Amino acid sequence: MLHPIPGGRIVHVQGLDCWVPPIGKVWNHHRKELIDCPVMSASQDRNNQIFQTTPLPDNYRSKVQREKALLEQNPNYTDPELEEFRQQEWQRRLYGYWFMLDGEPTYITGLHYFYLNYYEIDTTSGHPDYRDPDRLEFYFRCFVDHDPSSLGMLTVTRRRAGKTYKGGCWTLEGVSRTRKANGGIQSKTNTDSKKVFKKAIIQQFKKLADFFRPVYDTAQGLTPKSELSFFRPTTKGKKAEQDLDKEELESTIDFRASDEYAYDGYKLHYYLVDEVFKTTEADVYKRWEVHKFCLMEAKKVIGKAWFTSTVEEIEGKIELYKEIWNESDPAERLSDGRTRSGLYRYFIPAQDTWEFDKFGKCDSAKALIEINAIKDDLRSNQKKYSEFIHKNPTNIEEAFRIKADDCIYNSDKLQDQLDILSWGDPRFTRGNFEWKDNEKDTEVVFFPNKDGKWLLAWGFDDQEKDVNRVTKRGHSIIPGNRFLFSMGVDPFDHKKTQDGRFSNGAAMVYKRASSYDPEFSNTFVCAYLARPSNPHIFYEDMIKTAYFYGCEILFENNKPAMELYFDQRGYQEFLQWLPKRNAPGLPGSTQSHEDIAQFTAVYIEEHCDKVPFQRLIEDWLAFRIENTTKFDLAMAAGYALIADRVLVPAPTVSSKIKRSKLFKKHKIRLPQR
Repeated sequence: MLHPIPGGRIVHVQGLDCWVPPIGKVWNHHRKELIDCPVMSASQDRNNQIFQTTPLPDNYRSKVQREKALLEQNPNYTDPELEEFRQQEWQRRLYGYWFMLDGEPTYITGLHYFYLNYYEIDTTSGHPDYRDPDRLEFYFRCFVDHDPSSLGMLTVTRRRAGKTYKGGCWTLEGVSRTRKANGGIQSKTNTDSKKVFKKAIIQQFKKLADFFRPVYDTAQGLTPKSELSFFRPTTKGKKAEQDLDKEELESTIDFRASDEYAYDGYKLHYYLVDEVFKTTEADVYKRWEVHKFCLMEAKKVIGKAWFTSTVEEIEGKIELYKEIWNESDPAERLSDGRTRSGLYRYFIPAQDTWEFDKFGKCDSAKALIEINAIKDDLRSNQKKYSEFIHKNPTNIEEAFRIKADDCIYNSDKLQDQLDILSWGDPRFTRGNFEWKDNEKDTEVVFFPNKDGKWLLAWGFDDQEKDVNRVTKRGHSIIPGNRFLFSMGVDPFDHKKTQDGRFSNGAAMVYKRASSYDPEFSNTFVCAYLARPSNPHIFYEDMIKTAYFYGCEILFENNKPAMELYFDQRGYQEFLQWLPKRNAPGLPGSTQSHEDIAQFTAVYIEEHCDKVPFQRLIEDWLAFRIENTTKFDLAMAAGYALIADRVLVPAPTVSSKIKRSKLFKKHKIRLPQR
C-alpha cells in the first residue's frame, strides 16, 4: 500500500495514496515481488457475486486427527490437502485476497481477509459482514502499518461500525504471528479495558483455526483473564514433553488501567486504545505523549497504535480531542515526516454506513439526502436535532458538536455558524500589529503573517479616516473611535487552570451598530489570543490594538499590572470606566460572569451569523460559567459586549431564551457623562 507496485494502481483514501496490486496478483512485501492470487467468485451471475468466507476442507477435523496420528510414526509427514490449504490461507492472511464483487474484481488486504474469515464476532453467522467502506479503512490501516513515519491511526466513527472488533482483530492478528511482540490495550475506564480484552481478543483467539493459533500458556486456564501469553504451557508430565517440540512466539497481549503511565517504560508493538474520546479517568493527550515512546527505539518506530472512538456520547475535554484530531492530519507533516501527533486520522461519515445492499455497498449520495431530510424535520426541536446529528455525523465538524444539553447558549445557531466557517473561506486575515518604523505612539500598521497573533476582519467605515484615530493631549493619548468600537480584554496570569494548562491573554474588538456599514455592524472584527513570554509584551499588544481601532478597553481588573502599564505609557484614557466604579475595568466575579453569559446569550440570538471567528464559536459552545478560565476568547468577547452596552440601552432577553439559574439579575447602569 505504501510503495508503488508494478502494474498496480493508486486508490486515494482520506489523504493517503494506497497502492493496490494488479488483478490476480498480491504483493509479497517480504520478498518484494508479485505472486499469483486467483480472483475467486461466488457465482458466474453478477447479481450473486458477493464475498463468501472460505470453508475448511471437508471432514477437516478427522483429517487433522489422522495427520497427527501419522506424525507420531513419521515426524516429517503432512497431509497434502491440508498443507495446501494452510499455505493458501497463510498467503491470503499475509498478502491479501481477490474476489468478484458485483461484477468487479475487488482486492482486500490480508488483515481484512483474516477479519472476515477467521475473526468471529456477535453476528448470526459469527463472522463480520463484508462492508465496502471497511475495505478502504483496511487499505488505510495497511498503509499506516508499513509507513515508517507513522505511529498509528485514529479512527472516529458512528456506533455499530465495528471499530472495537477491528482494533481487536488488528492486535490479535499481528501479535499472534510475530516473535517477541507485545500488545497492549487501554479503554475509557479500567473496567472497559478488561471488557475489550475479553470481547475482542480472548473469545476470538479460542475460535481461531488451529493452524493460526500459536501455542499459549494455559497457566490461567484455557480462557486467560488478564494476559494472553504465547509461551509454551507451564505444564508437567507427558503433556509438557509434547509441548517442548512446539515453537513459542514469546509474545503477549494484555490490558491495563486507563491512566497516563500504564505502559510507561514498556516496549509495545501493537497498542489499542478503545473509546479514546470517552476517557474521563485520564488526560488522553498527556497519556499519548507518554505512550508514543513505548512504540519507538530512539527515533525508529517499532510499534503502531490504533485509537478508536464513536462520536456519540463523546465525553470529557472536547477541545483537547479536537487538538489531537487536528494534529493528526497526514497532509501536514513536520520536518521528520510525521504529523504533530504521530498519528494519521480517519473519519467514517454516517452516509457511508447508512444502509448496505447485499454487496456490502452503501449509496452515500442517496443516504446524505435522507439524513438531511431528517435533520430538516427535526430543526424545530433543538434537543432532538442535536441528538440526531451527534449520532449520525456527516462530517467531522458534526462529530465534535457539543450536545444541546451541555451548551448554555443556542447550540443550533452556534453549530450552524461553525459549519459555515469550517467549510467556507476564512473571513479574516492573520497577522501582526506593529508600530510604523518601530516608532511608538505614532501609527500602528497591520502586516499579514500566517503565524501572527491577531485575526483581523477589518470593520472600518472609512479606512483613511478611522484607522489610528487618536488625539494626543500633553502626555496623554485619547481614543477617537469610542463610539465605533468597543474592546474587551481578558489578561493572563501565571497560574495554571484547572486542566493544568496556562491561560492565554485574549482580546476581542467589537464593531458597534452602524447604519453606514451594516455588514460589519454588531460583529467582532478583531481577535487576539496568545501568551507572550513577558506580560509587558501582551500589554503593549493591547495598546497597539486599541490604538489601531481608536477604542476604549474594558478589561478584567483583578490583575492590576495592566492598568499600571497603561498609566506609565500615557494610555490611561484607553481604559474604560463603568458607572459607580472606583477603578477602570470590571472585576472578575460570579456577578460579572453572569452578566457576560447574559449579554452573550442575547448577542448569539440576534447576531450569531455575523461572527467570523471559528475559535470564538467553539469557546461559546463549550462555555461553562462555573469554570471560565478555560474560555479566554469568550470572556474577552463578553467584556466587549458589556462595554458596548454601556453606551446603549441594555438588551431585553427574548422569551425564547431560557434564563439559567446561574444568570442572576444585575443591572449595569449607564454612565453619567
